[in-house]
Amino acid sequence: MKKLQKGFTLIELMIVVAIIGILAALAIPNFIRFQARSKQSEVKANLKSLFTAERSYYQEHDTYSECIKKIGFNPERGNRYHYAVNNTANAELCANLELRQDAAGVSTNLDGAVGVDEFKHGTGAAIIAARAIPLVVYAPVAPMGSSIVPVPSLVGVDPAQPDPNGSFGGAAHGDIDNDTQLDLWYISSLSSTTGGICPALLGIDQNSPGGEPKNTYNDVNCP
Repeated sequence: MKKLQKGFTLIELMIVVAIIGILAALAIPNFIRFQARSKQSEVKANLKSLFTAERSYYQEHDTYSECIKKIGFNPERGNRYHYAVNNTANAELCANLELRQDAAGVSTNLDGAVGVDEFKHGTGAAIIAARAIPLVVYAPVAPMGSSIVPVPSLVGVDPAQPDPNGSFGGAAHGDIDNDTQLDLWYISSLSSTTGGICPALLGIDQNSPGGEPKNTYNDVNCP
C-alpha cells in the first residue's frame, strides 16, 4: 500500500504567517524603543563625568570653567551626543566646537563643546543641526525652601549667581532614533525644578537635584 504524504494546507500556512506578522508588529517597536533607550546610557555617564570634572576643577581653583580642556572633559570617540559647556557671560569665552568629522578630529584649548562623532555616525540632518553650541532650554524655579536662583537656559559658568564663584551647567543633545528631533539633556551645579518639554513632567518627577542628568525632551517616547 502506498503511504499518503501529508503537508500543510494553504490556510494553515496563512495562519502561521499571520501569527508571525502580529508578533513582529508587537516586538519590533519595543525592540527599537529599547535600543534607543540603551543609547541614552552614554549621555548619562558623560554628563556625570562632566559634573565630576567641574567639581574637581573647583576644588583646586575655587571656580568653575567652561573650557573643556581645562577641566579634563573628553568623551570617548563614537559619541552620539553633542556636549556643551558654554556661556558668553564668562570671560574665558571658550566658544570653539571640537569637530569629530574625521579620524583625527579638530580640537583646541578654547573648546567649549564636543560635537557628535560624524566620522562614525555620518551627517544626518539632525546631526548637522546639532553642530552649533546650544543653550539647553528649560524653565527652572528655585526649589522649595532654597534661596538659590536657577537661571533659564543655564549652560556654562554664570558669575551672576549668588555664589561669588558662579555656577555651571552642561548640555547634551543627540539624534538617537533617526528623526528631526533631538534628545535633550542638561546637568547643573544648581538644584532646580523644571517642567520639561516632552513629555511634560509632573509632581516630584520635575525636581532636578544638582549633579543629576535631566532629560527635558525624551526622543524615545516623544515624536
